[in-house]
Amino acid sequence: EGGEIEDDTRIRASLPTLRYLLEHGATHLLMVGGKGKCRLGWYAQIQEQLLKKLGYEFEMIIIDSPLPFSRRWGKFRSAVKEATGNASWWRIIRALYNGYHRIAAIDRAEKECHRLRAFERQQGTVDRLFRRFVRAVEQAPDCAAVQQQLRNFLEEANSIEVEETNPVRVRIVGEIWVVLESYVNMHLERMLGRSSDPRVWVDREISVTNWFHQHIFPTREALRRREEIKVAARPYLGEEVGGHGHISVGLTALARQEGIDGIIHLMPFTCMPEIVAQNILVRLSQRFDIPVLTWIITDQTGEAGLETRIEAFLDILKERKLAEVRRNGKLYRH
Repeated sequence: EGGEIEDDTRIRASLPTLRYLLEHGATHLLMVGGKGKCRLGWYAQIQEQLLKKLGYEFEMIIIDSPLPFSRRWGKFRSAVKEATGNASWWRIIRALYNGYHRIAAIDRAEKECHRLRAFERQQGTVDRLFRRFVRAVEQAPDCAAVQQQLRNFLEEANSIEVEETNPVRVRIVGEIWVVLESYVNMHLERMLGRSSDPRVWVDREISVTNWFHQHIFPTREALRRREEIKVAARPYLGEEVGGHGHISVGLTALARQEGIDGIIHLMPFTCMPEIVAQNILVRLSQRFDIPVLTWIITDQTGEAGLETRIEAFLDILKERKLAEVRRNGKLYRH
């Protein structure tokens, strides 16, 4: 605002990684772009200026979605060719294909972790399997090996000893970076997974795979779900506000009918799309009788403060769940 950056948390959090890469031989940096309503589209330019002021010599390549092809394909093609050293399209597509399958396998395994953490008898068992699985995926020579590693993981995960619990189901929504970057959100999902009373079944729909399916190479199922979320958000947010604001609203509006007990809303400080969503989530919480915890992340965010609020939030969900069980005896089965 007025030429000044109000909050630089996301930029400063990324700079150490970029500096590390440059100091270990990188000559080009690849960053997503876009000049929509979300400020993410300007990060690359700011990062480039700051790093060059520090004396680093490199080239910043900014890449954005190729859709719609009629207007954006040319710029997208040029950026891809520059990033890959003018490699053939066959090599580029093969690399993207391999990378996509690794990410998709990890996302699929992570979803299974969300479920099993709520039911495993010995807490931490599925996390140990998952860490081993990620290392195996990183070392896998091809897609076939990745798929075999995923099958092995799912088979082992399904053999974990479980017990009947009555977990609370918590949906995580918000801005994609703070939702997915565990370092920034204080390892929220791991924190929820460690809870023993109540046990927690995490529902996080935002993932790299889902984003890829909805924005780069859409699938029928992804487009159907995106439209469902959009329709659910429309009565409360009729205009596109950028970022993931409308998704936060839509997923919250759908939560109750999809068996969710509570919402954790993550947002970076001064993120306008999520500020808009936050105000609407207050109304949705009241209308659908679903607790919502909004956590605003800044450079002052501390794990102890978050853990205290999470514990209090889970206590609320636990009491509501116990009251529900007393009414109708409902239990979640693994």
